[in-house]
Amino acid sequence: MPGLETLGFKQDHSPLTDLTKALELPGMRPLHIHAIVSVDGCLPLTTQIYFDGDPLVSGTIEGPVPAAAVKSTELHDDPVDYQARRTLTCDYVLRPATSPAPARPAA
Repeated sequence: MPGLETLGFKQDHSPLTDLTKALELPGMRPLHIHAIVSVDGCLPLTTQIYFDGDPLVSGTIEGPVPAAAVKSTELHDDPVDYQARRTLTCDYVLRPATSPAPARPAA
């Protein structure tokens, strides 16, 4: 699982810190990873994947995370390996790239 990411507040009284405190929102982002998916002939997709069970997905200063972006992980706890691992499976549909419009002849 990824680590915590703060919003990087550096001042005690900046407009963003004051707004976050007034809205009673945490100064952290939900746990997430960035995914970039690309294949020849399609437009690339850049997205973020969030994790179920994280209370921050319901609302931060960015607003609630879309439900489709919140995924479940599967725990693989192998005592022989001495490490617990989580896996995540995602399916993506990429939009085909469109070819540029043909050039118009000069009038």
